[in-house]
Amino acid sequence: MALFICCEKSFLETVWADVKIGSLLEETARKRIPCKIIHSLKDLEAYKALYESEHSSLVIISPSEQTLHERLAEFESVDIHKIIYANHFFKSDKGNYSSVMSDIYGSTEATVRYLADLGCKRIALFGIDRKGGQDALRCSSYESCIRQLHPPLVFEKTEGERISLYALFQTCLDQLLRCDEKIDSVITAYDYQAIYLIHLLEQLDPDWRSKLKIISFGDMLLSALCSPSISTVSLQFAESAPVVVSLHRMMFRNTNVSRAQILMGHQIFRRESTESNGSAGTVFSGYDANVLLRPGEYDYFRMIHRLERILFRFDTLDFRILYGICRGTPFSELADSLYLSLGTINYRTRKYREQLGSKRTDEVRRFIASIIDPEKLKEFIDKL
Repeated sequence: MALFICCEKSFLETVWADVKIGSLLEETARKRIPCKIIHSLKDLEAYKALYESEHSSLVIISPSEQTLHERLAEFESVDIHKIIYANHFFKSDKGNYSSVMSDIYGSTEATVRYLADLGCKRIALFGIDRKGGQDALRCSSYESCIRQLHPPLVFEKTEGERISLYALFQTCLDQLLRCDEKIDSVITAYDYQAIYLIHLLEQLDPDWRSKLKIISFGDMLLSALCSPSISTVSLQFAESAPVVVSLHRMMFRNTNVSRAQILMGHQIFRRESTESNGSAGTVFSGYDANVLLRPGEYDYFRMIHRLERILFRFDTLDFRILYGICRGTPFSELADSLYLSLGTINYRTRKYREQLGSKRTDEVRRFIASIIDPEKLKEFIDKL
């Protein structure tokens, strides 16, 4: 009763892949189900004896609508139960598949209503690339819902090929900084965008918290650990893995069911960026954008992604070392307090530095201290 996970190699380098694939691997290990990661039909054919001898499922993961269609076509001739595991609603004329999908449309509606209930009058959507299936659906939901309050205000990339995450952010930021309207709340498409936007707002306007509420989509731990902590809309990625595995097992045990479509729920985590922030509103075109033209900003943006991926793999000891780094504790004192050798501390912190792509320990210390609130991290550790 094997489970195969098909995921394009480029997607493996993302936080979302860590959560989705990592959770699937944990769940299949818990259920003692053989699980293999593949990237192509050729990879799958290497296990032909396995999937032909017993009930098996192929879980197809991709953030791209086009790639999902391509993968279904690629595996069309293979007699194996296919499960589309997508972040957005997906339809194909090759309908012989099951699916577990996130409720992008409903969660966006709920987010707009949440901000409206807080008294927000001008709600913007930021960081959209309509070529992505989930972003197109998110934007459609936002525009439909927001028209009851005011005309839509979307900062997005509208033309051309898909670009890097940093280039997408910069494109949307340029539009935001030219906007003459007073905005009192921003929904970012992804939580890394919210983290970086707050980093920039701290440079533009130290008083921004009295003017603006920010909420994002995502499950990043950093959203809860930064200051202010960021309200997020969780699409239940980790919670989806047991559903995918249960669907795989159900199809094996119930031969009367040929396929099933499951839409996951969502959850809004209310934190400081909406609950403590004001909503007086701000006009972004009034800010001096030149203060943002500093060297190293791309590195900072990139390190946000890398730090979240590192945190996903941390054990309790790593978090305790991280807490010491946040507080600026000398490594010798940190080693004594954790009953470790200085060599162990140096080894672990060197791994953090390498994974963040930095050559200097002091740079890593500054970055971590700038993004993680030590008290929030301590509260998190106490709950482990």
